[in-house]
Formats: sequence, C-alpha cells, structure tokens
Amino acid sequence: MKELRIDLESGAEVVAYRSGQESATAPTVVLLHGIGMTHRTFEDLQPLLAEEFPVISLDLPGFGATRKPPKPFAVDDHAQAVDEALDRLGVGTRLLVGHSMGCQFAVEQAILHPDEVAGLVLVAPVVDSERRTLPAQARDLALDTFREPPRANARVLVDYAKCGLAWYLVTLKAMFDYDTEAQLRLVTCDVVVVRGERDPVVRDPWCRKLADIAVNGTLVTIPGQAHCVPLTAPQPVIDAVQRLLRDARTA
Repeated sequence: MKELRIDLESGAEVVAYRSGQESATAPTVVLLHGIGMTHRTFEDLQPLLAEEFPVISLDLPGFGATRKPPKPFAVDDHAQAVDEALDRLGVGTRLLVGHSMGCQFAVEQAILHPDEVAGLVLVAPVVDSERRTLPAQARDLALDTFREPPRANARVLVDYAKCGLAWYLVTLKAMFDYDTEAQLRLVTCDVVVVRGERDPVVRDPWCRKLADIAVNGTLVTIPGQAHCVPLTAPQPVIDAVQRLLRDARTA
C-alpha cells in the first residue's frame, strides 16, 4: 500500500493510501472513514478489495496523520477535499464506500460528480432523522461499544485519541448540520445501504428510508454485527461493491 501526502489549496492536508492495479475498465474504489476515524477503518477490507479493483483510502483533514485545517470544515468542505485529492491522484470514475459520517462525504461527492460516481455503498450512514440529538447519539454510541469486539474498540479509541477532542467536536457539529436524507434525494447513481443487525446508532427504519429514497437503492443487513461493519465484517461490504459494478456493467 502506497502512502501519499497531498497539500490542499485550503491549507488542509489529505493522506491517501493507494493499492491494487490501475484499470482502464474498473472504477477506483474510494474508502471514506467517519468522524474521529482514519483509513484504518478499512485496514482489513482494503487488501481484499485490491485483489480485484484499484483502491484508495483517505485520512481526511484533521484526522489521523493529517494536520488540522486552518478553519472548521463542514461536510461540503470535506467533500471538496476528497475531490481535490482524487483530482491530484488522477482518479476519474469512482465508486465510493463511506462509513458512518463518511457516508455524508460520499453523498456530497455523488452530487458534485454525477457522471463520475459509479455507485455508493453507504455503511452505517448517519444521522438518523428520528434520533437527531446529541444525547440520543451519545447513548447509542456508548451502547455500541458493548456490541463490538475488543479489537474494533481498540482501533476506534486509538484513532479518536489522534483526532483529539476539539476537532472531534467541530466535526460533530458539521455531522449534525448535514441532512443526509435530503441530500440523498439529489443523488442519481445506484446506492447500497449496509447496516449491522445489532447497530444501535444506525437503526433499521432509518436505513430502509434511505434505501427507499435512493433512485435505485438496496438495503443489506448483516446478521450479528454492530456499527463498525468494515472492521468486523468486511466481506459483505466487498459483496456490495461487486454488486454495484456488476449491475453497472449490465446496464
């Protein structure tokens, strides 16, 4: 996996992790982590995807090994950062896989580039419109820690520590300000929504609503899993990517 640091015009920085072989026919799969997290969300998933597709995972501005931006970033700022990074890397057609808040970045990318985004895989998308309060989300996230394996919790805690409380809270406000449901109505590509059956943060009615909103949406529920699906059950996410690309080729 090749690591590339990319300085952005905004003064922010993105770190890209590239793997797999470039392809003239297959889109690049772009992996977008959630709030407080890094590319390590997809550390087990990326090498498996790279056996078949070119893959790029990103550490977005303020997270992991990147320096903090000079100003607070809204979701569209993060989407623009993704856009600039992919442009610098020469990425054209792309399939976006977002996890948690990363789904918001993926949705914005699909709105920005409807002709270049081959599909969206939204894994545990936030924020549930029926639970759109800080106390509800905090309780759900705390409950989720008891449903995740120790290895997943350890990875989350390490990444949160690197992010720091100040940038986490700034990004949390951006996450709550973004209306995933309304923005998804503007997306024209196929969408697969993926959730863990035991995810207390991202519940079944919310995910069904998102799948119904999408122009061509599908819901996949993974038995026995909670919120950190890319860490604990990577294969169903890979299956969703393969399904979208197979459907795109058939169309």
